[in-house]
Amino acid sequence: MLPNSDDTNETNQCGMPARVYTCRPEGHVPDIGATKRLIDLHCHFLPRIDDGPESEEGSIELAKAWVEAGIDRIVATPHVNLRHPNRAKAIRNANDRMVQVLQHASIDLRVQTGAEISASVAIDLPNDELSQLTLGNSNWLLIEPPTASTPFGLHGTIFGISGKGWNILLAHPERNPVFQEDISLLDSLVDGGIRTQVTAGAFTGRYGRTANRTARLMMERGLVHVVASDAHHATLRPPEMAEPVIQAGYAHLVDYLCSEMPAWILDGGSEPQQPTQSAAPKKGLLDRFRNRG
Repeated sequence: MLPNSDDTNETNQCGMPARVYTCRPEGHVPDIGATKRLIDLHCHFLPRIDDGPESEEGSIELAKAWVEAGIDRIVATPHVNLRHPNRAKAIRNANDRMVQVLQHASIDLRVQTGAEISASVAIDLPNDELSQLTLGNSNWLLIEPPTASTPFGLHGTIFGISGKGWNILLAHPERNPVFQEDISLLDSLVDGGIRTQVTAGAFTGRYGRTANRTARLMMERGLVHVVASDAHHATLRPPEMAEPVIQAGYAHLVDYLCSEMPAWILDGGSEPQQPTQSAAPKKGLLDRFRNRG
């Protein structure tokens, strides 16, 4: 069990100090259709560091929303890209401050540090910087694929990053035009050891019909490994995870996508096996109408 303190003496797989935080007052497990507590690997929690909350108060509201949604462990993953050129030290400092705020507010939320790193930036970052941007105490990087790239260029960039010694979790490929155009590109990436993270809201059309179709196609082809919220705001882009997956007809995968796989990425062990279901999820009339075209 992790201590209730700002730091542990653990190190990650690259020998860097692990950044793990927790505050543990009484909590509750809402009825969300999951049997395990949920882990959010992709969210924008830290204030004034990217396009997430603009204030500490906004981050507090987000934290409360996570707890209400049955999520008690998150990885704060601010952008590291050309628009938001954050570095590990700034992310740690922002995270340290927010952990103190959460502890003072007695909010039952465990926070670990990470980053959503643009592939075009990650390929040029030195390993000593990347080692401090991993998802928690792991060897995994959350990589945002380029939206304007040739298939050859995209593959070269992603595998170029993994070739530096990192495991790659690909951020929201269902919203990427390259994969929307040719889903088979994901097949080859997954065959090469890449894992994918789909944003929960894509399953209910929050990001449009094309992202919705791509997310469902990925699910049908076994190309979804993690579902995360990509939350930016308590209400405008909220921390939803299990509910959209259930609404889309994939209730049998909630534990695997929202708890087991995230825990494996953060904590290691044997990779969980995806549960099977004999029949494809049924779509209602409204769902079919929304996804026409």
